Amino acid sequence: MGSFRNSILVSALILAATPVAAFEISPKKYGDNLKEELHLCEPTRTEEYIQYQEEKLPRQFPGVEVFTITEDWRSQDLESTKFPLSKPVILKNPVTGQTIGVFDRNYNKSFRVASFFGRNMIRVRLETVANTSFGRRVTTGSEKIEAFGIKNKNGFMVANGCDGVFAVNKQIADALANYRLVNGKAFVLLSNDGSTGLRINEIGPNTVEAWKVIYADWSPDSDGQKKQALELPGWLSRPGSSQDWQRSF
Repeated sequence: MGSFRNSILVSALILAATPVAAFEISPKKYGDNLKEELHLCEPTRTEEYIQYQEEKLPRQFPGVEVFTITEDWRSQDLESTKFPLSKPVILKNPVTGQTIGVFDRNYNKSFRVASFFGRNMIRVRLETVANTSFGRRVTTGSEKIEAFGIKNKNGFMVANGCDGVFAVNKQIADALANYRLVNGKAFVLLSNDGSTGLRINEIGPNTVEAWKVIYADWSPDSDGQKKQALELPGWLSRPGSSQDWQRSF
């Protein structure tokens, strides 16, 4: 009997000492909204069915060039040479709808940070690059951007994201729209796996000017991605899933 109790005690100590990932904890302990957990990608990937409303522009943007997405991500994405850098563009996506944003790119001999600051979503990708013997630059790897920081009137704010994607809310939109250059330069903060925290990444000053066009009148009433977690069919449905539309702000 004594040995049985000892084995139970040892098992309990092992379990207590083992790190537990946030998504492995029951939602009843942390609340039904798993978005607050540490593993930020888990909420999206555990909601089997998510309905998004098509993106629409809240108003007209005179003089902004319009691009229609006609090819897949291999030729029309963050690294595409078909889109101008550091100037507002309107993108018509055959799946997600229409948005306005600006592309920015920062690189040297060993890395490249490509970003798209969209009205409702910011996307950032960090890649390592190398020069070949023929003078061509080739991608050798990529890193997931986990956090994005921007200077504002109160200091700076940080947004946590998933796979380099960050939802825009009123606070981020205001910070971008009112950004002021520091000694003629602009910076954001980025954190990726193994980066030991937030690091400064330079942004083109013309991109800052584009932010003023893109985010000047951002409003939670008309902006922000609108999505809905759908009920699973039959016995697969889980309690607590929502049928209410929610904006990502």
